[in-house]
Amino acid sequence: MSYNAKADENYRKKCKTIGLKFTLNELDFYENIVKHCKNNNLSLQGYIKEIIKKDLNEKGA
Repeated sequence: MSYNAKADENYRKKCKTIGLKFTLNELDFYENIVKHCKNNNLSLQGYIKEIIKKDLNEKGA
């Protein structure tokens, strides 16, 4: 499959991003998430998305 810079650029423009920042007080929380994902062979992005989906579904959103 060949690389198409224009198609790649168009795709990136359609995607949306949310960033997470963990403060010094939250480093234990961050490290627990990373450890959980590593131990369960999960990506951070996939794990966080699934938690959010589950929460929204439970709230009927």
